[in-house]
Amino acid sequence: MKKSAKTQTAEGTVLSAKKIWFVHINRHPFRPTDRGGALFSYRVTFRFEADGREYTCKKRSAFLPRCPLAGERVIVIYEADRPEKCRIRFCDGRTE
Repeated sequence: MKKSAKTQTAEGTVLSAKKIWFVHINRHPFRPTDRGGALFSYRVTFRFEADGREYTCKKRSAFLPRCPLAGERVIVIYEADRPEKCRIRFCDGRTE
């Protein structure tokens, strides 16, 4: 998203989130289990409304300590003239 573009925000809802198993970061040198302590990336599908129209988007998140839950509220940041170009902010403040 270009910095010069006029952005707006809207409240959105997570519809689904799928863990991307092959993309992860190990946080500890020793893992007691196969995936213990790893941070994963997720494919998040969410919905929001802009200018009276509903949009459904999919974005890959950065590495999160937990999977976003269906129904969870997020803040959607989008370009005013192109709402399909958007990113989300989770409750922990992380922007994707």
